[in-house]
Amino acid sequence: MIKPFKLILPLLLLLGQLQYAGAQDATNTRIQKSFVKYYNKKQYQKIHSLFTDQFKRVMDQEQLDYFMEFVLHYEHGRIKSSRYDRMDHGFRVYLVEFEKGTAEMHLANEKNLIAGFAVKPVSKGPVINQHPSFKSSNPMISVEDSMCDKAVQAFLKRNNAVGLSIGILCKGKTYVYGYGETYKGNATVPDEHTIFDLGSVSKTFTGILLAIAVEQKLVKPDDDIRKFLSGDYPNLEYKGAPVTLLSLVNHTSGLPRVPDDLVQQPGYKEEDPYKYYSREMILANLHQIKLAAKPGTINEYSNYGISVCGIILEQLFKKTYAQLVEEYIAAPAGMQQTFVNIPDSLRHRMVGCYDEDNKAIADWSLGEMAAAGGVSSTVADMLTFLRNNMEEKSSALKLSHIPTFKMSQQQQVGYAWVTSELQNGQHLVWHNGATYGSTAFCGYIPETGTGVVILNNTGTSVDPLAIDILKTMR
Repeated sequence: MIKPFKLILPLLLLLGQLQYAGAQDATNTRIQKSFVKYYNKKQYQKIHSLFTDQFKRVMDQEQLDYFMEFVLHYEHGRIKSSRYDRMDHGFRVYLVEFEKGTAEMHLANEKNLIAGFAVKPVSKGPVINQHPSFKSSNPMISVEDSMCDKAVQAFLKRNNAVGLSIGILCKGKTYVYGYGETYKGNATVPDEHTIFDLGSVSKTFTGILLAIAVEQKLVKPDDDIRKFLSGDYPNLEYKGAPVTLLSLVNHTSGLPRVPDDLVQQPGYKEEDPYKYYSREMILANLHQIKLAAKPGTINEYSNYGISVCGIILEQLFKKTYAQLVEEYIAAPAGMQQTFVNIPDSLRHRMVGCYDEDNKAIADWSLGEMAAAGGVSSTVADMLTFLRNNMEEKSSALKLSHIPTFKMSQQQQVGYAWVTSELQNGQHLVWHNGATYGSTAFCGYIPETGTGVVILNNTGTSVDPLAIDILKTMR
C-alpha cells in the first residue's frame, strides 16, 4: 500500500445476533485485553477461539489470519495502547494506537465471547452502501459468475464503492466483470479496458525490473546501493553492513516509510502528497537517514526505499522508469494499456477517483516516486501480468517470487511480492495497493492455479473481496 495510515484501514464489520453491551465491566475488559495480547503475539487461533460459534461461521480462521497478518500487522504494526471510548450500536468502541497510526476498534460481546468486530479510521462514520443496486456486466450464467457476484454483493453491503473491475483466472479459464460506474452518476460500467491506478501493486513491477537487472548480471542483490549513488553516504550502513539493493525491494533497508521532509516539498498538498517531491529531494534526504539496525534484519514497509531502487534502475539501464516498465514488462507481454504516464489520447478511459466516503478527489501524481506506486493499468492487462507471473514465464519473474526475508511464521517477502502461507498449507503470492482514491489487489495461489485482480476507484480496501473470491473459486 502507498497510502498514509489514516485512510488505509479497511472496514471489516461482521455481525452476529448481538446483545447490547452496557457499561464497561470486567468481562469486556478481559476480552479486549486478550484480543490485544493475542494480536501482538500473532496468536490468531487464540483470537478465533474467542469468537461465538455463529461469528466463526461468518469469519473462519483463514479469513481472520489474513486480515490480522496482511492488513493490520503488515500495514500498521503492533498495538501500543487501547482505551474504551463509547458504545455504538451494540459495539464497544476502543481508540487503538498502532505503531503507525490510530484507529477505532469495535467489539461486540455475546455471552462473554466476541460476536463481531470492526477496525476503521478515526472520525469515520459507519459505512453505508450508497449504491445498493450496482450496475454490472456479470452475465450471471455460469457457476463462477454467481460465486463472484455473491462475494461482490457481500462486499458492497459493508463498503462504499463507485466502480470495480474484477479479473479471475481459474482452472484455465478467464472471467472479467465490471461493477458500478467509472464516474459516479455516469451509469458507465467499468470494462476490461478501463484504466485504474495500481498504487503499490506497482512495487511488483519494480521488483521484477531489479530481478531482470540481476539476471542480466548488471548487479548483484547484495550490492551496496552506494555503488550507484553519486556523493558520499557514510550513514547508509550500520556497523559496517550497508543498505543493499535487495533490502530496498524486500523492505529491510531501514529507510522510513516516506521521507521525513515530504511535507516540505514546494506546493505540498495532502491530497496529492508526492507530486512535487523531486529526485533531488529524494537523494538529499538520504544523507539524513540514521539506520537503527543492520539492513536485512528488520522489515519495515518503505515507499522511500522502493523509490530509491527505481532511481538506481534508471541509472543502470539509462532509461526512465516509464521506459523501463514499457520496454521490459509491458511491451514483451503485449500489455498495451499499462503506463506510468497515461497518454492524453487515452485519458478518457481513466476512472474518476473517490475517497472512502465516495467523495470525488484528485488523481494522484507520483512523480519521481513512481516506482513505489505510479503505474496505471486495466484489468485485461493485469490478467496478462498475473498469468505471466503464475506461469513464471521468465527466470526474472521466477526470481522475483522467491522469498528473501521471513516476516512472520505465515509471511515472507521476495522482490516486493509477498508470499503468505494459508491455513490449509497452500500459499498466496500477492500485493495490494492504495492511494487516496483507488485500491487494487493482484494475487494467486500456485497450488490451485487460481488468481484474481481487483481494481477499484475508491479508497476502500478490496483485500477482503479478493480473499473471498480466491477462497470461493479454488
